[in-house]
Amino acid sequence: MNLTLSSDRAQFSRWALTAAALLIWGALWFLPWQSGLESLARLRILIAVAMFVTPGALLVRRLQPSREAGLAGILVMGLAVSIALTGILGLIANTAQLSIYFVLTGLFVVGAVGLVDWTRNIAFPLAGSQTRSGRKIDWGALLTLGLAMVFAMRFFANYRVFSDDFWYDAVITHYANAPHLDFKDFFLGIDLQLPTRFWLAYWMLAEAVITRLANLHAVELTAIYLPPLLGVVVVLGFYALGRSLNFSPRMAALAVALEIASMLLLLERHQPGTWFLNRLVLDKLVAGFVVAPALWVSGIAYLAAPSRLRLLLVALITLGLMFTHPAIAGMAVCVLGLYAALEAVTKREFKPFAGLMIVFGVVLAVPFALRFLQNRYASTLPFMLENIELDEAHAVRLWRLNDYLYGINPALLWGVPTLLALVAAVVALSELRTSRAARWVVAATVFVVFAVLPLTGWILGLGFTFVQLPRATWFLPFGIAIAFLLYWVGRKVQRFLPDRMRERPGYMHLLVSIVSIGVMLFSIVYATGQPKRMQTARISPRREAEISQRVEMGRQLDKRIADQAVVVGTDQESNWYLPALSDKANVIIFKSASITQGIAFISDEEAAQREQDWKKITDPSTERAERVRLLDAYHVKFISGSDADTWLEQWAKQEPAKIREVARAGKYLLYQVLAP
Repeated sequence: MNLTLSSDRAQFSRWALTAAALLIWGALWFLPWQSGLESLARLRILIAVAMFVTPGALLVRRLQPSREAGLAGILVMGLAVSIALTGILGLIANTAQLSIYFVLTGLFVVGAVGLVDWTRNIAFPLAGSQTRSGRKIDWGALLTLGLAMVFAMRFFANYRVFSDDFWYDAVITHYANAPHLDFKDFFLGIDLQLPTRFWLAYWMLAEAVITRLANLHAVELTAIYLPPLLGVVVVLGFYALGRSLNFSPRMAALAVALEIASMLLLLERHQPGTWFLNRLVLDKLVAGFVVAPALWVSGIAYLAAPSRLRLLLVALITLGLMFTHPAIAGMAVCVLGLYAALEAVTKREFKPFAGLMIVFGVVLAVPFALRFLQNRYASTLPFMLENIELDEAHAVRLWRLNDYLYGINPALLWGVPTLLALVAAVVALSELRTSRAARWVVAATVFVVFAVLPLTGWILGLGFTFVQLPRATWFLPFGIAIAFLLYWVGRKVQRFLPDRMRERPGYMHLLVSIVSIGVMLFSIVYATGQPKRMQTARISPRREAEISQRVEMGRQLDKRIADQAVVVGTDQESNWYLPALSDKANVIIFKSASITQGIAFISDEEAAQREQDWKKITDPSTERAERVRLLDAYHVKFISGSDADTWLEQWAKQEPAKIREVARAGKYLLYQVLAP
């Protein structure tokens, strides 16, 4: 069958493909297809994430050749670029007080332009031309990556809610539903400005875009549906990083398997594996494990073949990383900067290094400058330990010699994977001139060691604060380093093999595939047996049902509140949930007095008073007259409780003219305060 086309027919086919692509793209963005997939939430989120990644991926394709980047690289860098585009649009929307529809429209337009560019330049085989055969599939690498994705879908599912998540979910809900975006507080319902550190935090806006595209609630997105897909992106990201370091597909897949296995062996409190497996959906983890590899892949490609387009791609991804988490962006830039310095020294080419440094300096100067626009906020940043009494959570993460010299507690990295990575770094010193992977292992390891040692760690603490410093442990290149070490050992062993085995490399290729598949199978089995140490292993169907019931409470609040209203939760979790459940719900206190003061910049005294008053309102022993006085003082319109709050039920029965039950979802109840 002849599949080649004449020149005229190829041109017509391009026009037809362009029209079809734009028709499908427009339908996905503007038609209510979600209602037809009401019971298929996972399919909806998959389509929504694909829609979000598409604008960035098409831009990556234009800035860097697809054959060079590979499909994995295009997808990972595409996500990072889409975050950058979302951040740019979000900054404009916040400044001009526009809604999320401005962001959605902007992403649609970028995607549409990208589709036109892609479809108009597709090279159809012309009649009389010879077509090249496709690339040979590496089945060992493919099977390893498949098992890694199974691991991601299984063990990054059903993300357990931590206290920080209430803040992130509240921001997502606000971005997704607010009539307009701005830099004002949206928790307490008072006219106050948010701290500057939140002005550039746009990973949550990206999540809000996904919730709108998938027609999901923010709590459902972060608790159940998004973590597995982020786990898949992590797999693709580390694979793309391995390929950019000149690893073969098999070796890159082995590096992915070893990275996952290393994390499983570092599951003690505060160790990298605990963060990686339990909290991947948070902005800091997305920055460190999802977006940072995209930056490294683009940076390595630029250093290998410098061009303005590649440098622009690096700049965009750096911007996306900064919009995700500025401190982690700074750390990722340090690692790439050290690698670039080694590249410059070994190749005697300093111009690409200078280009990277200029881009990094320009992009990262913005968030660090914003820190000091608010003197009150800047004064709270903990750079040094002088006169600071550390709480237990921070004390165990730091190695403190005195008030000025500190680093990361080595216990956070103690384990077999760390020892192997350090050995690999020592071995890599002998390969610096000939191996990209060796230069990468040395650069990343030097950065982490620099952060651990108190004589040098304090320097990084000045830039990132001692609170952020322990997160540098995430950048030790476990998978790449151990894979490099095994490759180095394999070359040494190969010298002693019979000639017939050395002349047939298929034996070594088969061995690499067996090892990588074995490591992934071990990881799946080992993770299955660690339910207590892996909080993501599985949460009960009961917990999922509770999340659905909470979401229903949010919908009930949305129905009953026209603009904004103060709502009280009868226990800590209920009260924390409220801003995440409904953008129309304001609270008296969010989490604690110190956190409320930090996000709203009210006085310490007012924050403490708010916390005390909330406790009085929700304390069953409080006199009814005092409770009514406080409800009236804060203009409380609704109380969110559960069937365990018998005092609420009794009050509603005794004084139905003042308070009544208006909604119920499972064990959760919503009461309306009528006339306090």
